[in-house]
Order: sequence, then structure tokens, then C-alpha cells
Amino acid sequence: MSTVESREKYSTPGFQAELNSRITNVRERVDQGFGEQLLAMSRGMELEVAEGDDDLRYHTIIVGALLLRIGARISPDDCDHLRKIANEVPCHIDNSHENHHIGFRGAGKAQFLAALDAYSHGTPRDFFEPSCFHCGKITSEIEGNILRCARCSKRNQSTWYCDSVCLSYVLNSMCSC
Repeated sequence: MSTVESREKYSTPGFQAELNSRITNVRERVDQGFGEQLLAMSRGMELEVAEGDDDLRYHTIIVGALLLRIGARISPDDCDHLRKIANEVPCHIDNSHENHHIGFRGAGKAQFLAALDAYSHGTPRDFFEPSCFHCGKITSEIEGNILRCARCSKRNQSTWYCDSVCLSYVLNSMCSC
């Protein structure tokens, strides 16, 4: 399936309804203790030494992001821990994969921390929705809309911001235009 066909399929109301139903079903199963077990297991492995330069705290962040995506139950202690390790794990401003096989890339850290701040059990977080590259917020969390950098969009890139403060940060440190 081509990119255009994929976008058309995944943006239909029918697919969105199916996706919402699947997310609800998965959340109900995960909330029966599996999510807590998965986070506990991942947290327990964080201090182990992994092969290469792999930082196992990032694995816990990925587990947390998956739980946020489906709106699963995350304890306040686990939310605090996820926030703490997100601030400790490396963040690579550019989106290149060279020498950055672990840690956040681009606006990922801001997006993850904003998702934790907005976390509400039962409310899935859509990480594909445009979010501000500085503060990580999505449209429903701000007054107004998330805006795309006009200079980046001319180059078929996507750098997003929510207000003049965030735009200034994005232009000075993250924007590739």
C-alpha cells in the first residue's frame, strides 16, 4: 500500500472507529495488572548493563509511551519515575539515526513529558498528532492551534510550534530551515 493509500485508509471515520475500539479492548486487558507488571519488570532491568551503549531506562520510557498511547493505568509513582528518567536519558536535537541509537530524537522528549503532564487514565495519547517541538503540547492542550513552520513546510519538513515563545526556541535550536 502506498503512502497516499495508507493516509486515505487511516484517516477514514471507519478506521478511526475500529482503532478506538481496539485501543479500548487492549487497555481493558492491560489494566488488569499487565501494564503494572510490564513497568515493574522494565524498571527492575534499568540498572543492568546492556550490550553496547544501550540505556535500559529508555526501554522503560518506551513501555510508558505505549501505556500512554492506549490510556492505560499508570500509577503516580510510575509517572514520577518516567518523568525523572526522561530528564536523564539523552536527547538528540536532530532526527538523524547516526550514532543516536538510544534516547530521544528531535522533539520526542518534549512530546513524552507533555503526554505525562496531560495523562488521564482512559484517555489515549495520539503521538502522531502534531505537537509543539518545544513544549510538546497538542492542540487540545493549548488555546488555538499547533502551527507549522512556514520555512520548513517549503522543504517538506514538519516543525511545529504553539506560540511565539516556542517558535523562538524552535527557530533558534531545532528548525532545519
